[in-house]
Amino acid sequence: MKIRLKDKLSNNFYKMVIVPLFIVGLFIAILFTIFRMYMFEQMEFEEVTKAKNILETIFEDEKKVFEYKFSEIKSFADILQKEHQQLFQNKNTIDKKIDYAVAKNGVFYKTTKDGSSLYYSSKTTIGKKEREKISFTENMDTAFKIITNIHPIIVATYFNSYDGMNRLYPYINEVYTQYGSSLVMQDYNFYYLADEKHNPKRESVWTKAYLDPAGQGWMISCVTPIYNGDFLEGVSGIDITIEKIIDDILNKKLPFDAKMVLINKDGKVTAMPKEIAQLSNIKELTKHTYTERIKNTINKPKEFNIHKSDNKLFKNISQMIKNDIEIKEININGDDYIVLKRIVEATESILVLVVKKSKIFETVECIKDKSLKGVLVLLLIFTLILYFRYKSALKEYQKLSKNIVEPIISLAKISSDISKHNKILVPKTDILEIDELSDNLIEMLEELHLKTTKLEKFNKTLTLKIEDATKELKEKNKNMQILLDTTIEAVAIFDENYNLVQINGTTLDIFGFESFEDMVGMNLLDFIPKDEQVKANKALSKDSTASRETKLYKKDKSIFPALVKGSYIQINNKRHRISTIIDLTEIKEKEQQLLQQSKLAQMGDMMSMIAHQWRQPLNAISASSINLSLMSSMGMLEDEKLQESSKFIQDQTQKMSQTIDTFMNFVKPAKESKEFTLSHTVEAIIHIMGIQLANHNIKVNIVSKDDDISLIGFEDLLEQVIINLLSNARDAFEELDIENKKIDITIDTKNSIPIIIIEDNAGGIPKEIQNKIFNPYFTTKEQGKGTGIGLYMSMDIMKKSFGGDLVYSAVEGGSRFELVCGEKG
Repeated sequence: MKIRLKDKLSNNFYKMVIVPLFIVGLFIAILFTIFRMYMFEQMEFEEVTKAKNILETIFEDEKKVFEYKFSEIKSFADILQKEHQQLFQNKNTIDKKIDYAVAKNGVFYKTTKDGSSLYYSSKTTIGKKEREKISFTENMDTAFKIITNIHPIIVATYFNSYDGMNRLYPYINEVYTQYGSSLVMQDYNFYYLADEKHNPKRESVWTKAYLDPAGQGWMISCVTPIYNGDFLEGVSGIDITIEKIIDDILNKKLPFDAKMVLINKDGKVTAMPKEIAQLSNIKELTKHTYTERIKNTINKPKEFNIHKSDNKLFKNISQMIKNDIEIKEININGDDYIVLKRIVEATESILVLVVKKSKIFETVECIKDKSLKGVLVLLLIFTLILYFRYKSALKEYQKLSKNIVEPIISLAKISSDISKHNKILVPKTDILEIDELSDNLIEMLEELHLKTTKLEKFNKTLTLKIEDATKELKEKNKNMQILLDTTIEAVAIFDENYNLVQINGTTLDIFGFESFEDMVGMNLLDFIPKDEQVKANKALSKDSTASRETKLYKKDKSIFPALVKGSYIQINNKRHRISTIIDLTEIKEKEQQLLQQSKLAQMGDMMSMIAHQWRQPLNAISASSINLSLMSSMGMLEDEKLQESSKFIQDQTQKMSQTIDTFMNFVKPAKESKEFTLSHTVEAIIHIMGIQLANHNIKVNIVSKDDDISLIGFEDLLEQVIINLLSNARDAFEELDIENKKIDITIDTKNSIPIIIIEDNAGGIPKEIQNKIFNPYFTTKEQGKGTGIGLYMSMDIMKKSFGGDLVYSAVEGGSRFELVCGEKG
C-alpha cells in the first residue's frame, strides 16, 4: 500500500527527531534526579552524624566548664563558712571608725559607705551584745570584696543573722527602704535551706531561683550555715543573678546556633536564653520592677516546671530526665530539633542543649538549591533546543510539501557535497539533531563538572572549618590542662586496663618524674605497694570512692603516705578511671611533731614519777651503806653480812635500772610495729606512776579479763595515751577533797576487739564542755598547767595508729574513757 509523501515525511519526522529527543531527555532527567536525591540523602546523613559527634563533645566541655564555675563558687562558700565560724568564736573587733544611724522606720544601719551595707531589723533591740556583733562582723568585708570581685558571675556576698541582721556587699544605699522596717530571715529560702532541719550535714547548698529582696531581680544563691558550737548564728551566701547565668554562660556562641537551658533537680527552669523562651512560649524572668517590698521567698511560677508543662519541648525534656535519655530528636511546630542532656553535679541540676536540625543542613540546602537551579537551566536549554529544532524541521517539511522539486534539488546538491568532501552523511536533518544532542550532552557534562568543582571547593572550606573547630577544641583542652596543672592535687586518668593515659603537672612533681612520656603506659598497680593492693582492688571495684589514706611508690620506689580519691568516667564511650592524689608526707611529719610535743609535755610528769620511784631504793641503799660503815667501825662486819648487804643494794639498783629502761622506752620512739600484750603495757605504766599515785592517796585497781589479750602496733604510743589519761585523773583529784580516791583499769574485749577502760571518781567533766575536750589546745586547767593537746593527740593516736577510737562518757562522780584498739564492728 502506497502512502502519500507528505504523510511519510511527517511520520519520519516524529519517529526520527521528536520521539528520540524526548526519550533521551526524559531518561537523562530521571537519572539525574535519582542521583541527586541519593547524593543529598547521603550528605544529610553524614552531616547529622558529624554534627551529633561535635555537639556531644562541645556539650561535654561546656558542662565541665559550668561544673567548674559552680564548684568554684561552692568552694568560696565553704571558705566563708570556715572564716565566719572562726569569727564568731574569737569575736575579734577591728580598729576602724565607722558611723551608724537609726532610720525613721526604726532600722539600725551603717552610714559609712565602705565595704558592705549593714541592716538591723527594727524589731531587734540594739544592746551591748548586738553592738559587739556589729563590730566584729566588720571583718567579713575582706572576704566579701575578694569573692565578689574575683568571679565575673558573682553579683553579691552576704551574711544574715538569726536576729534580723544583714551584711551585704556591695553596699546598698537606703537599705532601710529596700528591706523595710523588719526582715524575718527565716521566711526566705536563702536562710532556711541552711538550717538544721533542711541541712543537717551543715554544708554549702544551692537555692532554687527566687526573687531577691535586695533589688537584684531573679537569682540563685549558694548558702552555708554559720554555727557557733551547736548554735546557728546565721547564714552566709553568694548571689548569682539569672541574667548573669544567661549572659555569661548560656548565651555562649556555639556551633549550629545551639542554645543551653539550666533546670534544677525538681524540674523547674533556672535560666534559659531568649531563643529557648520563644520556643517554650514562656518569658524568662531576669529583672524585676520592685513596686512593693519582698516579704518572703518568691519562687518561679508553675509554668516553669517542665514536669507539669504542656509545652512540647518541656514535655520531651521531662521524658528524657525520667527515662535517663542523653540525646533525642523531636519535632516542634514542623521543625526538627536535636536535644542533649547532662547532669551538673556541682549544683544538682540538669543542663540541656537544643539545636535546630535545619541549622545543620544549611550548607547542604545551599548546595541543593544551587544544583536545582542548574538542573532547571539545563532543562530550559534542552526545551528551547527541541523547540527550535522542531520549528526548523517543520519549516523544511512545509517547503517540501509545497514544492517537491526544490527538496530534490537540495538532495542532489547535498549528495554532491558529500562526494566532494568524501564524507558519508545521513540526511542533513538527522545529523544536525544528533550533533545538537551531543552538544547538549557535552554542555550538560561541563556544567555538571563545574558544579562538582564547586562542591569540592566547598568540601575543602568545610574541612578547614572543622580543622579550625578542632584547633579551638584543642586550645580548650590545653587550657583545661593548664587549669589541672595549677591544682595542688595530682590528677591521673587510667584506661579500662588501668594503664596511665593522662596526668597533670602536679603528678610529675609528686611521683618524681620529669615528663609525661616517662609515666604514660604505666599500670595503676605499679604505684601501689603489695601490702596495699588488696585495699586498692576493693576500691577499684566501686564506681567511686571517698578520700582514703594509703601508701604509694615514687619513681625511685620510695614509699610516701597519700590521700587518694577515684571514680569511673566515660571517654569516647570507653570506661576510664580518674584518680586524685595528695602527698601527705609533710602533714604526717607535722603530726609526728605534734605527737612528740605531746610526749615532751608529759616528760616533766615522768621525771617527777621517777623521782618518787627512786626515793625508796635510794633511802634503802643509803641505810644499808650506813649500817655497813657502823659494823665495820665496830669490827662486827662479817663476810655473810657483807654479801647480804651487797645483794640488797644490787636488787635496789636493779629496780632503779628497770625504771630508767621503762622511761627510755617511753621517750624513745618505737622503730617498728610489734605484738605486745595490754596487761604488760598497763603494768609498765603503773611501775612508773604507781608510787606517785599512791603518794596522792589514789588507789589503782587493775582487772585483766585475759592476760593474753594482745595488739600489733607501737606500744609507746598506747603508753602515751594511758599516761595522759592517768595524769589527767591525778590532776583532777588535786582539786577535790575526798577520801576514797580510786582509778579502775579494766582490760577486756568487745566483739573480739581489745579495749581498755579507765574509770575514776574525780568529779567528772562539766556537761557544757564535754563536746570540746578532744579539740586541739582546749584545756580546763589554769594557764601554764596544761597544753590542751593531750586528749586531742590521744584521740588521734587511737584512730590513726590503732584504727580504733577514744570514747568519753560521764559516770556517777567521775569520768570513763574507753580505748577501742581496732575498728568497731
